[in-house]
Amino acid sequence: MDIMIAVQDVCVSSQWFTAIILSLCCFLPSCLPAGQTVDYASIESVVTRQGDTALLRCTSDGISKGAWLNRSSIIFAGNDKWSVDPRVSIVSSGGEYSLQIQKVDVTDDGLYTCSVQSERNPKPKHLHLVVKVPPKIYDISSDITVNEGSNVSLICTASGKPDPTISWRHITPLARKYDSGEYLNITGITRDQAGDYECSAMNDIASPDSKTVKVIVKCKYISVLATIWLPKQILIYINMLWQLEMSLKRKFIMINMLCYGHVLHLHWDGDLNGPEYKVICLRQI
Repeated sequence: MDIMIAVQDVCVSSQWFTAIILSLCCFLPSCLPAGQTVDYASIESVVTRQGDTALLRCTSDGISKGAWLNRSSIIFAGNDKWSVDPRVSIVSSGGEYSLQIQKVDVTDDGLYTCSVQSERNPKPKHLHLVVKVPPKIYDISSDITVNEGSNVSLICTASGKPDPTISWRHITPLARKYDSGEYLNITGITRDQAGDYECSAMNDIASPDSKTVKVIVKCKYISVLATIWLPKQILIYINMLWQLEMSLKRKFIMINMLCYGHVLHLHWDGDLNGPEYKVICLRQI
């Protein structure tokens, strides 16, 4: 007698399983007859962030059997788990038959189907899981050294969902911004365009991801720009203010001043013991 009951249970279970799989097949895009499509207007969107826990809600009367599918793969049939993914589970309390996915990733993005097998007809519910991803810069140009007047091209690429917007700015007191895009092109770079350039990738998911690249501009020297006379006291003050490195050679002092990332050479000529020094300024180009 027990054997007969067990056989009947197996048969009923088999019939239920066959029925629910067939009913689910009727609502999968890959199983629909030619010319028929899923009514995507009725699909519910569930939006979550990468790394969060997503809950795809579906209801049941507590008696009828249900199943969850992702595309054409069975995740759960009733409370029997078919998926080998340890992140997925069923929330089935209080008439709920919802699918929970922990630590969602972009590979989880897509269409999910919940089907509850009632006495007459299945009640399918389609949900589209949208996994959004914060911006991440994965490649940026290395620091470079160029000659003044050269053309410079910098690149910055990033990933994210939705696709991040990339912007550039020159890190100076003016903080000049450039047009958005992966590439930053500078034609005929000048010395005042040297310095750090910041690339920022941003979308509506998280704070921007930023990285910098340093551009060093090598300059040439031309003829004398100006010849002036300065009192000793001013020279001493400049020396203290800028912490200039001084080297004494015969009757002139050469000072190297770091200004905007470039070395400006100033030559003091004249009597070192006199009240004034003659200053010859060489401009960089």
